[in-house]
Amino acid sequence: MPNYTYRARDREGKSAEGELEAASQEAAVAALQEKGFFVTFVAEKKAAVKSPTTTTARRGPGKRRMHRKVKLDDLILFARQLATMLESGVNLLRSITILIGQVESRQLMEAVTDIKENVEKGTSLRDSLAKYPRIFSSMWVNLVEVGEATGELPAILNQLSAYLESTSALQRKIKGALVYPIILVVASVGAITVFMVKIIPMFVDIFKGFDMKLPALTEAVFTASVYCRQYFPHGVGILIGLAVIMRFVIRTEKGRYAVDRMLLGIPVLGLLILQGAVVRFARSLAMLVRSGSPLLYSLDIISRIVNNKFLERALLRTKDGIQEGRGMAEVLEEEAVFPPIVHEMVRVGEETGKLTDMLDRLGDFFDERVSASVQRMASMFEPILLIFMGGVIGTLVMAMFLPIFNMSQIGGG
Repeated sequence: MPNYTYRARDREGKSAEGELEAASQEAAVAALQEKGFFVTFVAEKKAAVKSPTTTTARRGPGKRRMHRKVKLDDLILFARQLATMLESGVNLLRSITILIGQVESRQLMEAVTDIKENVEKGTSLRDSLAKYPRIFSSMWVNLVEVGEATGELPAILNQLSAYLESTSALQRKIKGALVYPIILVVASVGAITVFMVKIIPMFVDIFKGFDMKLPALTEAVFTASVYCRQYFPHGVGILIGLAVIMRFVIRTEKGRYAVDRMLLGIPVLGLLILQGAVVRFARSLAMLVRSGSPLLYSLDIISRIVNNKFLERALLRTKDGIQEGRGMAEVLEEEAVFPPIVHEMVRVGEETGKLTDMLDRLGDFFDERVSASVQRMASMFEPILLIFMGGVIGTLVMAMFLPIFNMSQIGGG
């Protein structure tokens, strides 16, 4: 009997690979499934051998480009177009070849070109995508692996593109809420800096020509202007130094964890970050489990895409608790960072056998909460910023014109 090489995952999501004897490929799959494995790849041994150019010579471009990010919209379009062509009956290699000419992103085009060459040489799509971890996340790789194993790659790609579209919409909501306040702050700080460094010194020179006692407010503003001009370069240097230090800190595991935990504690903003993370957690877990990915392996993947080290550790502890035989709702309840509705809806899903449906509802619920939080943050911060900045600039203007008003009164008297 021929030998077959295989890749599979056990019930805990751990990967396994090896060889076995079987009468046919179908018999090999059946034998592995009887042992409790989720089979992702089976091929006769001679077909599984890869040429050196596939794994080594072609790895160079992948490594060069893996450090460059690709826009989410480009990935959505790529997944949607690939799914459409596969559904239309176009084979995988031909579909990828066609897409190379339609991809607008240079980084993605180079990656897809390399992927096409690897697929042409017999490498699976899953392994080809895995060469570009900064472009195709572990979720991409896992879902494609499931799609290839089950023969449902077009359906899986449609699910993935729908998930990415919802993620993109969520990002736009959050970014849209932050743009206007940031513009206000930058414009106001710029205006105040110009006042203190350029305009006020002009008034100082004017008032020096008059032998008069300046109002206390004007004196205070003049003194502040002197300090501002004197220490402005030092202040810029300190800000740059803090930015460099912060960049270094967030690159360390402990530093990133501390910063992410602090962000979650900021009123309103922390709640928005948490709600966005719950949306990603619920929707991605529902998609992975629905596609047939083991729960533990799915949680491991999701922990890496929540973009918050504090929440990542909470999800990994959840995974460990499930591995010990406990229910997911029970473990999530012990993680105080998650709102109670999370573990309550997960518990209902576990008890009714409709976990993915409840996760979908949970994602939709918190998506609506994100929209509400965005509106609340905008309605709260924008008036506060306008009042504060208007008050500061108004005070500076008043300080400049008080002496002029006093002089006009003296002249009139």
